[in-house]
Amino acid sequence: MIFLGSEEELNNLFEFMNALHPTIKFTFEFSHSSIAFLDLQIYINSKRGIETTLYRKPTDCMCLLHFSSHHSLSCKESVIYSQALRYISIISEHENLQKELDNLARTLLARNYPIKMIHDCFEKAIHKHRNLNPRNQDTLNGSGSPPQKKITPFVVPYSTIGKDLAKVVKQNWPLIENEPDLKQIWPNPPLTAYKRTSSLKDILVHSAHEP
Repeated sequence: MIFLGSEEELNNLFEFMNALHPTIKFTFEFSHSSIAFLDLQIYINSKRGIETTLYRKPTDCMCLLHFSSHHSLSCKESVIYSQALRYISIISEHENLQKELDNLARTLLARNYPIKMIHDCFEKAIHKHRNLNPRNQDTLNGSGSPPQKKITPFVVPYSTIGKDLAKVVKQNWPLIENEPDLKQIWPNPPLTAYKRTSSLKDILVHSAHEP
C-alpha cells in the first residue's frame, strides 16, 4: 500500500494491527523510494510516478534449462518466450527493459540457445504484449498505444467438434458484423480458446472414494 502519513504514524499502525490478536502477528517492510513485492521491485521515478522492474532474490542464479537437455524444441522455445513475456509485462521503463532483455539473451546464449531462436521468441513476446497489454502505455517504444480491444473468448473443447465449432463461428461472423445491434455487443470477433477434454485418467482416477 501507499501510506501518506508520517513514519511515526505508520509505526503506530503496525503496532495497532499486531495488538489485535494475541497469536496473529504481522511483519512489515516499508521504504520511501522502493519496495519488493513477489517478483516486482516497485519504485518511485524522478517525476514521482510509480514504476516497476524485476526483483531477484540474492540467491537467484538464472538457472534456466540448458539447450542440450532432452526436452522438446517447443519446450525450449517456451523457456525463452515465457521469460521474455514476463520481462516485458513487469518492466515499465524502456531503457531498463532493453537492458534486462540483453542480460536474458546473454544468459540464454551461455546455455547454448541459438541466437535466431532467442530473437524470434523475443519478437513473438513483444507482439503478444502489444496485442494484449490493457495499458495505453507501450513499454517497448515509450509512446501511447490504442486502448485494448474488447474481445470475447470463445471456449471450446480441444477436439474435432470444438475445432469445427470454431470454424463455423469464424465463417458466419459477417452475419453479426452486418447487424448494427449485434455489432455493438460484439464489436470484434471472438478469440477462440481451447480447453482440455476429459481423459481416461480423469474418468477412472478420483481424489476421493465415494461410499
